[in-house]
Amino acid sequence: MIDRQIEELRALQDNREQVLNKQVAEAEDKANRLFEEQQRRKLEMQQAIERSRQLQIQRRQKERDSNKLEEKEFAGFWKVRNDELSLAEEQEKEEERQRNLEVANFLQKQSKQKQEKSIKQFQDDQEAAFRAQALSD
Repeated sequence: MIDRQIEELRALQDNREQVLNKQVAEAEDKANRLFEEQQRRKLEMQQAIERSRQLQIQRRQKERDSNKLEEKEFAGFWKVRNDELSLAEEQEKEEERQRNLEVANFLQKQSKQKQEKSIKQFQDDQEAAFRAQALSD
């Protein structure tokens, strides 16, 4: 009877140890699953952060490229515009020079005509005086 009781106590103790071992194993398994889940989430967050960082880097690079292209186009536009303005300025100067030359030629021609008219008038006056003198003689 004592042996049987000892046997039952051992069986009960073995049963308790098995239950305890099973609970410990389940707790460890649960802790391992929780740790693995945390590691997986951590890895996913790191990957999401890295993707976001790469997208930001790409966006910034596109902005820089876009700005460079815009600056290049702007500089090209102003170079062409400055060339056009320079050419227009040169044309204006040439036109002004031509007008000044024409005015100078006109004034010279006018002066020459006035001088010729003055000489003709003087000659006519001299001739009239000579005739008047000849008539009075």
